[in-house]
Amino acid sequence: MENLQERVFEFNTKLEETMYDVLEKQEPQILNAAHIVKRCTKRLGRIFVVGTGHSSSVAFEAFMRAGGLVNVVPLVPWFLTMIAGGVLSGILEKQKGFGKFLFRAYEFIYRISRNDCMIFISQSGCNAVTVEMAKLAQEAKVEVIVITSSQGASFDNELLRIEGVTAVDTGVPFGDTVVKIDGLDEETSIGPLSTMIGIYVWHVIMISACEMLVEDGYKKLPVIISGNTREETSERRNQKLILGYLRELLKQGLLVKI
Repeated sequence: MENLQERVFEFNTKLEETMYDVLEKQEPQILNAAHIVKRCTKRLGRIFVVGTGHSSSVAFEAFMRAGGLVNVVPLVPWFLTMIAGGVLSGILEKQKGFGKFLFRAYEFIYRISRNDCMIFISQSGCNAVTVEMAKLAQEAKVEVIVITSSQGASFDNELLRIEGVTAVDTGVPFGDTVVKIDGLDEETSIGPLSTMIGIYVWHVIMISACEMLVEDGYKKLPVIISGNTREETSERRNQKLILGYLRELLKQGLLVKI
């Protein structure tokens, strides 16, 4: 094979179509999510991001990212990521009661409050850890955003059934993959969309929230810049931003002073 084949362009088309569909069909939900992020940032709250398995990639994308807000905190233990291996993380994310344990632990460690908001990413919306944590966050009166797909699994999407959450439906199809190759068996398809669409939705929410903050009169935003653009200048700027934010958390009693 010397050139990119038809299936590669098919994958590109499916990706673009899904991105446009999310913007067109989920605009109200995206704007609601952006308002939540804006309010949280104005309150000096933290944006906690939760995802297991491959969805943890979206949570990590949000953290300390060039162009991202400094107040993002991923709540992703390593044993629920692919670092632990697909089998272990896949088993643990489905264990009932584990999400309750994790939420209570994080609630104590980070002193999660109504000033904060929480974002949950799950293609299926039915894994116990994510669902249990989202329900407890809602009960604690923390504003909750969900990024999931109503078509993502053969089970009911429990995240979409939680009352009062702002849910963005990515529209990623059942099974996640969108490309069939002639000659392969019928059950095999490739080209998963959920991680890329999840990251895309996250950045759309972030961009919208930042625009809202500027509309509210903010001339500077607590946004990380790339550490590889201005060498020492960019590093100093980021360090100053991070330290200033940590001092504010200390004042609020949200960090333990050592």
